[in-house]
Amino acid sequence: QVLPWYVRAFVHTLVVEIDGVPVPLPSGRRRRDDDEDDDARGVVEGLRWVPAIDRARPSSTELQLLIPSNATVARVSIGFEKAFLHTDEFPPDANRGFDIP
Repeated sequence: QVLPWYVRAFVHTLVVEIDGVPVPLPSGRRRRDDDEDDDARGVVEGLRWVPAIDRARPSSTELQLLIPSNATVARVSIGFEKAFLHTDEFPPDANRGFDIP
């Protein structure tokens, strides 16, 4: 997911849920196969985040998920805030709002 620079995502608030149950995110450390049980291991296989640079580059978030075949709902959520924009950075019709890809 690519977010414009003015949408500041807080990666520490990233939550992945399968059927309403939060699943653990990769910690960045190597772990042995017997550290966790089989149900919790492997849902989030990879996480890559490239932070935005104000007025220069958007942020990018990539998740590699292995969703179980019996799952009915998968939900990914992240907290964010909107950065302060200068007057000339608003779209032509500011009353309409912003489009987030």
